[in-house]
Amino acid sequence: MGLQHDRAQYKNETGNTPSTSRFNFGHVAKTAKFFDIMAYRSSCGTGCTRAPYFSTPLRKFPDPTKGRPLGIPQNYSGAADAARTLNATRTNVSNFR
Repeated sequence: MGLQHDRAQYKNETGNTPSTSRFNFGHVAKTAKFFDIMAYRSSCGTGCTRAPYFSTPLRKFPDPTKGRPLGIPQNYSGAADAARTLNATRTNVSNFR
């Protein structure tokens, strides 16, 4: 479906820094102490909560009105918008046989 784990995990697994133009990553918010379902807890640190969502800058966590964005938009440093990637690939995935 085209998703990657968080950027820190990607670098640990591949030894490469992911391109800043790619946005198909899980999101880690160290200062807000949460990470999405594609990110690794180890990338966030102790005391972090797993958000039960894919990364997207269109949703906030933990409170939908006062929380922090659950992702970073495309074309920004550290972009993380897995929901957008899933929406872009959903037709190809559903047609796979």
